[in-house]
Amino acid sequence: MKLSEEVLQPFIDTLPGGVLLINADDSRIIHANQLSSILLGVPYNELTGQPFFPFLAEDPDGKLLMQALEQRGMLYNHPCLLRSNSGRPFQASLLMRRLQTDRPVLVVSFSDQSESKILGELLDYERQLLSRTLKLVKTLREEIQQHELEDSVSGVMGIRSLMSNTQTEVGRAHRYGSPLAGLLLRLDESSREGGQDAGNDSSLAHLHQLTSSLCIQASRESDLIAKREDGALVMILPNTTLDGSKLLALRLLRALSQLTLVRNGKDEHHTASIGGSSLRPEESSAKAMLERMDLALQVAQARGGNQLIMQS
Repeated sequence: MKLSEEVLQPFIDTLPGGVLLINADDSRIIHANQLSSILLGVPYNELTGQPFFPFLAEDPDGKLLMQALEQRGMLYNHPCLLRSNSGRPFQASLLMRRLQTDRPVLVVSFSDQSESKILGELLDYERQLLSRTLKLVKTLREEIQQHELEDSVSGVMGIRSLMSNTQTEVGRAHRYGSPLAGLLLRLDESSREGGQDAGNDSSLAHLHQLTSSLCIQASRESDLIAKREDGALVMILPNTTLDGSKLLALRLLRALSQLTLVRNGKDEHHTASIGGSSLRPEESSAKAMLERMDLALQVAQARGGNQLIMQS
């Protein structure tokens, strides 16, 4: 049975995982679903016509993969390292078989397996994060002398740059149907006040710097982080659901609560509060999401601090 274009495309769009139909003669992609476009990092309208084999990180000419297919007739849960268009490698589980139609076609289905690996390494990551944090505290005590140096040392961007890039991410989220979430983190009052000389206290400057660095360390390269004039840290998280941003927020709160700073000869523990939200399908800008983040943060600090409030 030969499927028309009007039937074929909606059909593969409903299948789980990334799905590709490939011309067996030249390895070029004939059809693709939206998820394969997202996983491979290629705009959907540009994916058709591209060769598939270069996406194989360890087999760019496809010889090994095709040998395995010829030997087995069909590949199922075949482990494979793919590389996105931006160069990001990820472990994939691949299904592949050959169909004989009016022209030979390869059907490929794949899914990203890297999340399972990340979850398995979570405990090791948190121990490494704590170790880096302790080393960072020592480094900050030696290097940070002025409040103006905080942003340049921590690596957070300016708030204007973040707002410009956020609108770009909103457009990308609508284009590819991907989620977009945000977090707003601010130190609680007891952490920010700390006495009349708090403004000149280098320990508090270190605390602000350390909070920024924690967010940088816990984020991905694609995440956007900036500091507002009131000291709150804005985090914009592309390809992240509200639940995913909540997990990150909980890790940040836990890491910050484990820090001990020495001020005036005394050990001090500090807390922060976080408000979070995500972009809604009908929203064409991030303004409403940012307002919900701000409101959620206000509620979190009104409840006594060290709180996380998420608004969908």
